Amino acid sequence: MFRSKWMMVGLATLLASWWSVGPVHAQSGFTPGQVVVWRVGGDANYNPGGSALSAAAAAVFLDQFNPLTASQTAPTFTVALPTVVGTLAQTNAGSASTEGFFSRAQDSTQLITMGYNAAVGTASVGTSNPATINRSIGIVTDLGTFNTTTGFNNGPSGNVRSAAGDGSNNFWATTTAGLFHVPAANFGSVQNATNIAAGNWRNLRIFNNSLFGTSAAATPGVGLSLVGSVGTLPTGAASTAVLPGTGSSGTGTPSPYGFWLFDNPLNGNNWNGTGFDTLYVADDRTAVNGGGLQRWVYDGTSWNLSDTITFTGGVTFRGLAAAIDTTGQPTVQLWLTTSTASANQLVTITDTLSAGGGAFGTFTSLATAPTNTAFRGVDFTPVPEPTAVALLCLAGIGLGYQRWRRSCRERDRAAGLAHSAAE
Repeated sequence: MFRSKWMMVGLATLLASWWSVGPVHAQSGFTPGQVVVWRVGGDANYNPGGSALSAAAAAVFLDQFNPLTASQTAPTFTVALPTVVGTLAQTNAGSASTEGFFSRAQDSTQLITMGYNAAVGTASVGTSNPATINRSIGIVTDLGTFNTTTGFNNGPSGNVRSAAGDGSNNFWATTTAGLFHVPAANFGSVQNATNIAAGNWRNLRIFNNSLFGTSAAATPGVGLSLVGSVGTLPTGAASTAVLPGTGSSGTGTPSPYGFWLFDNPLNGNNWNGTGFDTLYVADDRTAVNGGGLQRWVYDGTSWNLSDTITFTGGVTFRGLAAAIDTTGQPTVQLWLTTSTASANQLVTITDTLSAGGGAFGTFTSLATAPTNTAFRGVDFTPVPEPTAVALLCLAGIGLGYQRWRRSCRERDRAAGLAHSAAE
């Protein structure tokens, strides 16, 4: 009875301590709640590149930064994506500012990456034929491990742009030549992908099991588009519908890249059954033409541009990630990468929402890309798979139980020796 009672107390204490500190991560992995930026060029130690970025293939790194600490001089963790052809490699065209827009999987357990199966230094990879230089899609876990064995070898020549996934090895990828679907059945192989929507696509994300993508081309349409139906991820030929209003702003053609959708609890509208009424877009046009961080608000009929803000000196943006806090006055924290060609920055800003708009704060620069490197996309660190958390918890319980058993044996042995000595 004594042992049983204290075993239960020990297990309860262990469980309480487990849930209070959260999941345990190896020091070599990502830290929960941090931001990750895609860096082209340089090395895994965050050193400058040896020469200026060009159209040739360059190495890619995923750098983790604290989400709110200003002027960080180096990432806290870095994953170097593979550069060996055949595994598959994941390089980018160094000077292609349209590439490098990864995303966190819908279930948050992976980062979904995209590149070329080409060695560093391969000339003009952005105009290469996929049959010759396969396009590779990768997954990166919370531990920093990656798998880039999946790819596709069809479609016209064109730059890789971005990739998204559901966390179950179903992928969607955009290029200048279309939007492609790679099914889970193709995981670990290079096969033909299904071109589900024609056109010149840019960034791609999944929100609430719906697929969205940006474009600055007539096909699929300028602005942000829903691909397929609300609540269903497309696997075959899909219709596209531009969110009404997002195709027109400023002077000339809008140039949207990163984006994020939210439900503002102060706004009772809901676009097309998606639940969303607030949209942020990173537009890389010059400030005078309407570029910058844009906030769009849905009024029940159309999406209207609520405000646009630029970084110091009128600098605009390409990469974008955001998170909302709805406790009290709703606020959105945004992370962006600037559109400058060299020494571009990772910055953050807060937006305090109102029913019909909001009020932006001031920008904080978190990090600057080293010389001859560039920041591209930005997203959040992946989290452990639920099964992994459960196994870690069970392992912790087993360890605690074994320690308890050992302490009981030692106590009983000591008690027995004491009793013998007394006799």
